[in-house]
Amino acid sequence: MKKIAFTVMAGLLLIFQGHAQNEVAEQSFGNLRMAISAAPVVSWFAPDGEANRVQGDGARFSIKYGLHMDFKIGGNDNYFLSTGLFMVNTGGTLDRDAAASRLDGDQFLLELTRRNVDYRINYLTIPLNFKLMTNEVGYNRYFARVGFDLGLAVNSRFDSEDAFSNPAATVSRENASGEDFTRFYRTALHIEGGFEYNIGGNTNLMVSLEWNNGLNNVFTRDKRFPTVSEEAGVRETGDRVQSVINYIALNLGVYF
Repeated sequence: MKKIAFTVMAGLLLIFQGHAQNEVAEQSFGNLRMAISAAPVVSWFAPDGEANRVQGDGARFSIKYGLHMDFKIGGNDNYFLSTGLFMVNTGGTLDRDAAASRLDGDQFLLELTRRNVDYRINYLTIPLNFKLMTNEVGYNRYFARVGFDLGLAVNSRFDSEDAFSNPAATVSRENASGEDFTRFYRTALHIEGGFEYNIGGNTNLMVSLEWNNGLNNVFTRDKRFPTVSEEAGVRETGDRVQSVINYIALNLGVYF
């Protein structure tokens, strides 16, 4: 009986010691965590359609990079307020009605065309997200980051091609400025999921997949469809061109 009791007590002691060692070994975070990351980005326009007067016509492949800052909430290693500063390069291609001029003999004629435009819009972005993180599972911690992003447009360029029908002709522009009709801000819903892998001390590798859903029209009131009238001819008036930008990013980073 004494041998059985001794064996049980010894087993319980070993289990307790192992549990205590795991608790000691589990990584603990300070009140502020910082990381750098970079991500390939696939972005595209999602226009409202306007009876087929504007349509998305392709995605753009670019990059996102910047600094993460995670602030611990209530001293808990599982909850953080996550922000930072990022350069996000976005864009895409739109196919839309437009008014364009072409040279006919010695005079310029303003006509309706179908315009294909490849936009490149770069945003300096500040996220405001909640980060929810699990305890360690092996060397991994899994997390979700949910919230909103605010982006400020720092550059807008485009290439365009106008297709005239009578007579058939094509007029192209390259690397033209789009700042006059690009709204200076972009808001978006941010949903991200991934994991961190501890490689020693407080250094973690991070991998995550991000879905970023635009919430506001990225064009200004000056970006309009052309209309035709006998009195005014062809003019860029009427309904506004409206579209959001969405993107998917694969974030790769390091927490220090």
